Order: sequence, then C-alpha cells, then structure tokens
Amino acid sequence: MLRQKTRDDRMNAAETLAFADRLHTAGKLTEAIAQYREAVRADPRLYLAWYGLGCALYTAAAFADSVTALRRATTTAPTARP
Repeated sequence: MLRQKTRDDRMNAAETLAFADRLHTAGKLTEAIAQYREAVRADPRLYLAWYGLGCALYTAAAFADSVTALRRATTTAPTARP
C-alpha cells in the first residue's frame, strides 16, 4: 500500500540531507551518496539533495549518474541556486 509523504518524511529528508552534506565535506563519498539517495527517496522534491547527489557522484567519477541527478535537480527547482 502506498502512503502519502508526510511532513515527518520531509523533515527526515532535510535531516538526512544535512548529514549527507557533512559526509560529503568530510570526503566520505560512498556514505554521502547513500545518504543523498535516502534523502531523495524520502522527499523527491528536495532539489538540494539531488544537487548534492550529483556533485558527490561527479567527485566519485560516476559522470553519467551525476548528470542524471543534476538534471533532476534542475527540473525539480529550475530557478533555484544552491
């Protein structure tokens, strides 16, 4: 059964994004990528999570996946700036 995303899901996504950003800054790319993926699963509209995922994937030389994530970031919030 599918359930609607709740406010708690979006709050958890924001917390997960913050943790992913800290991991990324610390150079822990594998862990950061996993956390960014968790954040976008929790809230697919969280463009900063897509952007962070794209940047982390780029740093990890996963270029095709990076492009996909960055495109998703721009379609999620086309006028936003990170």
